[in-house]
Amino acid sequence: MECEKKELECKILALQPKKIVGLEIRTTNENNQSAKDIGDLWTRFYQEGTHEKISNKVSQTVYAIYTKYESDHTKPFSFIIGCEVKEKPSNLPEGCSFCETKNSSYAHLPLEGNFPESLFTTWKNVWCANNFDRAFTTDIEAYDESFDIRSGSSQGATLYIAIK
Repeated sequence: MECEKKELECKILALQPKKIVGLEIRTTNENNQSAKDIGDLWTRFYQEGTHEKISNKVSQTVYAIYTKYESDHTKPFSFIIGCEVKEKPSNLPEGCSFCETKNSSYAHLPLEGNFPESLFTTWKNVWCANNFDRAFTTDIEAYDESFDIRSGSSQGATLYIAIK
């Protein structure tokens, strides 16, 4: 993707590890494949009632986790949609996987404006940012209880990018 490198305004936060249970796929940004795969996984997450099948949830916040990067955003990575749990369940819901994020520093980027355009714009800005060094370990989208996709608003949606 071509872009002009620029500074991205953000706060740097330390996040504690999170234990996530959810649906997982492997995808790539090549030929815009991730947009299709990720959209399909979101549909599946809600159609199959995955959120309700996850027990021992810490909250109602839904997380989208980008992890297991082969190298950077141009190579394959894993994408998980799920919820934070108190501990790894002994029995995962059917079709679900478990991941644990690392204790790390993150660029904190609350989404602003109309959703989903705000998400796409923020990701593009991350790819073009020149003021932080991405770790390509685990990046997180968090959608808290105040987020309502039907509203068209980004309220309650935040992006966390792992940095070195």
